[in-house]
Amino acid sequence: MTGTARTFDISAVKNIAMVFFALLLFSGFDDHAGAASVVPDVKLNGMDGKVTIASNSTLFATVQLDAGDQNGEKADWWIVAETPMGWYYYQYPDMWHFGGEGAEELGPAYQGPLFNLTEPLEVLRMTGLPAGDYVFYFGVDTTVNGLVDTGTISYDRGDLEVVKTGAPFDGYNLFSPIGSTTTYLIDNDGDIVHSWASGYRPGQ
Repeated sequence: MTGTARTFDISAVKNIAMVFFALLLFSGFDDHAGAASVVPDVKLNGMDGKVTIASNSTLFATVQLDAGDQNGEKADWWIVAETPMGWYYYQYPDMWHFGGEGAEELGPAYQGPLFNLTEPLEVLRMTGLPAGDYVFYFGVDTTVNGLVDTGTISYDRGDLEVVKTGAPFDGYNLFSPIGSTTTYLIDNDGDIVHSWASGYRPGQ
């Protein structure tokens, strides 16, 4: 994969890499795919379906997995998010990376055996997301080749709407996510006013 990586500011994940899968990038995925018994589950702020939060609120995302009778079977694990800033993907152990405008730069977070993940594992926590629509995917593909295979992928998705907040202080917010080489300037409506890319991470 090529290109400069940009990252989300997320809480440290000390366990195994879990994954979201960006379904809208790929044709042929209008509902849960594959005939597998494995059941991925992604929740945004503890809820299924569409979630709406204010731009000054915190988003946290968790995943769980019921491996069913495929427990121990090798798989590509995916974390992908479609955001107003472009696509992001998780790759263990380096956390979230910017994936560009399409599927070309995305890759699996982890390649390894399936197992039951009964307790929710938090993979993202971030406050102050820009206003707009987001889609998060968690998926596993039992064809282990680093590609999305329509016949062997199982996934879940969570939809997020971030709405603008009212009555803020005058001014702008300047921030650079931890591990990122991009700095963002956003206004009090949560809109990106400008962004700067560099070869350095925050504080360097």
